[in-house]
Parts: sequence; C-alpha cells; structure tokens
Amino acid sequence: MKLYSFSKITLAIATLIMLLHANNIYSQIVFPSQSTYKYLRGNEAQSLGTNWVNPDFDDSFWDEGSAPFRYGDGEGGSELSDMNGNYSTLFLRSKFEVNNLENITNTIIAMDWDDGFALWINGVEVLSQQRPETITYDALSSGQHESGTSELFTIDVEDLNLIEGENTLAVFACNTSLSGSSDFYIDLSISAVAQLSNVLDYVEISISHNSGFYGSA
Repeated sequence: MKLYSFSKITLAIATLIMLLHANNIYSQIVFPSQSTYKYLRGNEAQSLGTNWVNPDFDDSFWDEGSAPFRYGDGEGGSELSDMNGNYSTLFLRSKFEVNNLENITNTIIAMDWDDGFALWINGVEVLSQQRPETITYDALSSGQHESGTSELFTIDVEDLNLIEGENTLAVFACNTSLSGSSDFYIDLSISAVAQLSNVLDYVEISISHNSGFYGSA
C-alpha cells in the first residue's frame, strides 16, 4: 500500500513554482564592505587624467588592498599611515557583478566615510557627499563628516549606469585638510535583490481532503 501526504504535495508544487521563477530569485547585486580594490594615493596621482573612472582604464600599476582605507579611525583593512601631511585624496577602483538586471528596481549603497567622496559606476557619477567642486589629486572635501556609522542611499536602478555582468566601480575619497585632520576613512557596500513575482507571495492550492496520509491499494 502506498501512502501520500497532501502537505508534502503542496510543498512540492510550491518548490516547483519557485524553480520556475529562479531568474527572479537570483537577480541581485552583492558587493560587500571590506572588498578588495586597486588604489592610488593622491601624491602619486598628479598626472592622472579623468578617464580613471572608465571600465577600460588600466589600473594594473595601482596598489591593491582591502577596505576600509583609513588612518586614525577604525580597524582592519588598509591603514594609510603615510597620508596625514602627504596627501589628502585617494582613488579607488573595483569590480562587481549584476545578475538579471531587468528584474532589479532599487539598489542600496551603504557608505561609511570621513570626510568626502564621489562614486562612479561604469564611468558615470552616481553619488557624492562633501564632494569638492573639482576632482584633483590635491583636492579637499567641501565639508566635514565623521565615519563610524554607514548611511544608506537607495537609488532607482534606472539612475545607475548598470549593465548585465561585470561592472566597474570607481571611488574618489578625500580629507578635509592635508595635515590638520586626525582621521580618514572610506568603505562601502552595494546590494540589490529583485522582488519575487506575485505568484510566490501567495499560492492557493485546493485539495478535497484534509491534510494527512492516505492509503492506496
């Protein structure tokens, strides 16, 4: 005699529906804090042009390190013990993946910084705070901002220059003064997960028997 569980059948149907909507489930962006970057100190960037934000820029000669990039505040990451009094800016580049872009609506960028920054995706500036009017190797932030707590920026995906697959992230970070600041800090994360189809929000299955096990000869 075979036994059938209608509750298990319900679970199997729900699982099948989820598999059919796998593209939605795996539509995402995951770029965590403490990620790895190529970076260039401001005192090494006197001849750096404006094309450093573009995907095809050659950053092979830049140093490599993990965020946070800092001195005076925080822990871990890449400590810039030579920054104070020598350079006020830092140029950063990294990569991240976007899966099933057509299903993503909003992107969350979590920033933790001291004192100013500007951020580009695939060569287009998408976010800045305390940004100087002109991005130069010796620029200073337009205001002060203390690190320690990430601030969340929710941005419509249509306002970002995202593409399916590999994307290029470029970040300019700067201090409020060359030698008068006691600290510097920059780290960020980018995340997005698509909304699942409404069919996954509510699945109604009608069965003429109560839940339980039933026999079959």
